[in-house]
Amino acid sequence: MFLIDPAGGRYRVMSGGDLGSGYLAAWSGDGRRALLQVPKITVPGTNDYELLDLEKGSISPLALPAGDGEVDFTRPSGLAILDGSPATPGTPPSSPVAVSRFDLSGAMQLSYPVSYPGAGSTTGGYLDSPDGSAVLLTTSGGFELVANDGTPTRAIPVPPAAGSCHPTRWWTATVALASCSGDGLPRLWLVPTDGGTPTALTTSAAGISNGDDGDLDAWNLPTGTYVQDELGCGVLGVAKLAPGETTTTPVAVPGLDRSDSIYVIGSYGDRLALTGSYPCAGGPVLAWYDTERDSTTLLLGGPVNAGSVGSALLFGQDPAGR
Repeated sequence: MFLIDPAGGRYRVMSGGDLGSGYLAAWSGDGRRALLQVPKITVPGTNDYELLDLEKGSISPLALPAGDGEVDFTRPSGLAILDGSPATPGTPPSSPVAVSRFDLSGAMQLSYPVSYPGAGSTTGGYLDSPDGSAVLLTTSGGFELVANDGTPTRAIPVPPAAGSCHPTRWWTATVALASCSGDGLPRLWLVPTDGGTPTALTTSAAGISNGDDGDLDAWNLPTGTYVQDELGCGVLGVAKLAPGETTTTPVAVPGLDRSDSIYVIGSYGDRLALTGSYPCAGGPVLAWYDTERDSTTLLLGGPVNAGSVGSALLFGQDPAGR
């Protein structure tokens, strides 16, 4: 496991058997800890959890309930952990999903309500607000903004055209980016949490065959808005929105194989952090894509230091880019 600075400098945190079989799930806002998910062999489809102390380079078990939901550190510093798992284990997928907050020893601090007047039952997705004062919960009727103590603040409906939605990241301090399935394929919507009207960021290209089978996430860079796209046949890639438009155009990232999936890890200035296939690398590599210069710089794996990249997190952004 390495820490990599923006210039590409590598700092080894640990290696070999110390890592076990866990993969990176979240990075705390104070930069001191990372959360690892470890697939639970005895109960397929669920995970155990571990805390990685980045200052000490040590891993310790975290006594969270074994689950299959989203886990993340609370904002802004990461002094607790949020978990979204079925309210009752083993229930159908349509059952309410409880979002709970745990301290760093695994003790429950709060379980948020699973039903709200005007918003419906919770379905699992959530976003902790940038200042940590509230949580945006996904519901059957849209979203509910809930205060940090569990008090409902505001029901946030989404237009029927959006369909069911899942929060992806904060676009601004008061606007959430959501992936919605209104036209049968995932599209991106901007959902204000202050009572404003949600608007579509991306839409389907009716009558146009451009390889866009869905939009999963987006990053607003100085050079434009870039989108994580489904390109068909299960392959993911990078696309870009034209100014003032809601349809995307695929982007050919130099050096990375477009016939294999390219995953966007996050953004920094004009650059996107990506993992993807590189010729003769033997597995995924980590790279910066400079959108202004249209150039790619390898950071880890392949010809840089051999091996392949299993998982990666950009500081300040979790695997969903929040």
